[in-house]
Amino acid sequence: MGDGLSSVYRAGLATTASGIKIGVIRIQQFTHQAFPANCPQGFASLKARGEAIGDRSLRDEADQRWLAGLAEQIAALQAVGMTALLVDVGNNSGGNDSGDLFPRLLSGHPVRSARLRMAASTAASAYADEQMAGLDSALKAAQDTEARAALTRARAFFANARAQAAQPCGMAWVWTQQRPWAGQGCQRLVDMGHAGGFAPLLPRGAFGDQNVAYRLSYASSADDFWALWRGPLYVLTDGRTYSSAEMFAAAVQDNQLGKIVGAKTGGDGCGFMNGERPTVLMHSRMGLRIPDCMRLRADGRNEVAGIVPDLPVLATEGEDSRMRANRLLETVAADQLAR
Repeated sequence: MGDGLSSVYRAGLATTASGIKIGVIRIQQFTHQAFPANCPQGFASLKARGEAIGDRSLRDEADQRWLAGLAEQIAALQAVGMTALLVDVGNNSGGNDSGDLFPRLLSGHPVRSARLRMAASTAASAYADEQMAGLDSALKAAQDTEARAALTRARAFFANARAQAAQPCGMAWVWTQQRPWAGQGCQRLVDMGHAGGFAPLLPRGAFGDQNVAYRLSYASSADDFWALWRGPLYVLTDGRTYSSAEMFAAAVQDNQLGKIVGAKTGGDGCGFMNGERPTVLMHSRMGLRIPDCMRLRADGRNEVAGIVPDLPVLATEGEDSRMRANRLLETVAADQLAR
């Protein structure tokens, strides 16, 4: 039903042997730049409205087309009888924080963002500064007393986090002592709120001001597109599902929005918040990729451990990818019949 070139998403409808109609939508990366149709469609929309076309306006319009395209694709699948939705994030390397936004688009239930911690470093300081700058901008415009109070609390939180990031505690003990890696003592980890910002959970239309809500929780930027689908939801993952795609899968699983099907994710977790800068060892000149952040799941585990599927569908000897895909669809259908 969609090739991802003339349409925003690659998508289709699969009818299983048991008669279950499963809509499939492919998200190959969590950034609108990975979807080729967004830009020409965004360009055409701006031109039709007679609006100025520039770098910023086209980028914003392409981002909106990304979300509007999802709404249109889900509506098209519902029109041909979809009873369950399968979102394919296999071989998805990640992207941006939209991995925390998309679960809200695919369920009518409240979604709580994962807790975020960062290593005390210049990257953590830069992240706190970025958050405070956005909050300051919102404070200048906000008139509502409750909104201003929420923004002020958030700013104070990030100011404190920045102070902690600028004064990391000593870690020399790791080379000289053997003791449990527990919550006590220095870990050089700074609490940075949640995956989408300061607030873990905001209702749709919070404060009656989308800019205020956005500064407190990134996911509020797409309020108009929440709950596009309220039916059974499945997420396909594999060993090459990483980063923001793992954030998406973990949020679906932890908030009990749907089931993960396929194979365990690759285990990249949060990764790098301010760009990957390899650490080069002084003497050997060996470069190390050292992540600077971690997202904690509902039970306290780090996403870097990987997301384990609720319905495992693993490769078997002598089975090609098409055969495994059919088996996966039948696994989803069997789960639907058992409901």
